[in-house]
Amino acid sequence: MADIDGTWDCIVKSPLGDQEMTLTVTTEGDRFTGSGGGQMGAMEIEGDVSGNTITWKMSISSPMPMTLDCEATADGDTLTGSVGAGAFGSFPLSGTRAGNFRGLNWGRAVRRRTGRPFHWGGAWASTSLRLNGIWYQAPYPNSRSG
Repeated sequence: MADIDGTWDCIVKSPLGDQEMTLTVTTEGDRFTGSGGGQMGAMEIEGDVSGNTITWKMSISSPMPMTLDCEATADGDTLTGSVGAGAFGSFPLSGTRAGNFRGLNWGRAVRRRTGRPFHWGGAWASTSLRLNGIWYQAPYPNSRSG
């Protein structure tokens, strides 16, 4: 199993806006199989593996028919790469390994680097999660603070 094996939550920065995609990769030797799916559909993919880098082609029909040349490299729980769209140029691809909470947008969540729960405005946070010694908490006021 290569470090790139697994499921990745990705974003491609395209002229049409951020395109979210879930990429699943299973390597075997110097080849891989998997799937890529997002707002414009899903498809099975296959391609080449070189270390922690994969390359593949995807044929799309929307917004117009074209073949995309894709490359992605894993470094731990981070994925970086590009999607080439022919005459339209190349667009950056980034992602995090699915289940990696460091890549999530926690909105108003509080990140605190201590071993203690966080006290928020007179009320203990009612939703909290501790990962690798770091508390992630979404503050909710108690009935006294409204």
